[in-house]
Amino acid sequence: MKRFMMIASALMIMVAAGSCERYEDGRPSRDVRSEFARMYPDAWDVEWEYQGNMWEVSFETGSRPDGTEREAWYDMDGNWVLTVTDVFLMTVPQDIRDYLLSSEFGTGQFRDSDADYVQTPEGNYYNFSGCGNTLNCNHPLVQQMILECLRYWTIYYRVDGFRFDLASILGRNEDGSPMNNPPLLRTLAADPLLRNVKLIAEAWDAGGMYQVGSFPASNRWAEWNGRYRDTLRSFLKGDSWASWTAAWCIA
Repeated sequence: MKRFMMIASALMIMVAAGSCERYEDGRPSRDVRSEFARMYPDAWDVEWEYQGNMWEVSFETGSRPDGTEREAWYDMDGNWVLTVTDVFLMTVPQDIRDYLLSSEFGTGQFRDSDADYVQTPEGNYYNFSGCGNTLNCNHPLVQQMILECLRYWTIYYRVDGFRFDLASILGRNEDGSPMNNPPLLRTLAADPLLRNVKLIAEAWDAGGMYQVGSFPASNRWAEWNGRYRDTLRSFLKGDSWASWTAAWCIA
């Protein structure tokens, strides 16, 4: 018993020592702070916050009092992950500003529904989910909304994986047609804040698209195999006809 208590005490000391290296009285470790100072030597109004397994730092750069607001993310070992910078329209180069103002976003003709939903040429809503309207997932605005939601759940709720029902919808274009390399799937696969999160696709939808074995995975997505699931379920229920099929699936 005494030996056990000594071992437990040693483990607690090791954990405490490791925590001190990473937190240092509520602040990030020296490695994290050093990398931040190297990247942003002129940062001011700096605020650190620990989120999930990363450090988030809010700060401003540039001359006071009208600096540029930024947020940067670092992992626990001091490696930079991502920086978000607030950009105001009047600070954007003139040629880019002119393009934005002349696009659908600057003409006043843009409606939320134009971006949000997949529509027929007649303006009716496609129903690839079996539940009603289908999001236009590869529109830049909707794509960003989905990405920000997953980031939020990962960072603040520490969700470590997502399974997407009817995930083939995520790869449809604004006219409902399948895309060869959908931007949303590629973006989620490459996002640094989601790099340790499992992404699992139910690779079909209610519109007839079936992509098991051919889902655009970007070397990142896993696939939910419905046939395997149904076969094993039938076998475990005792359906005799499923024995051979179950053996074939497992083999």
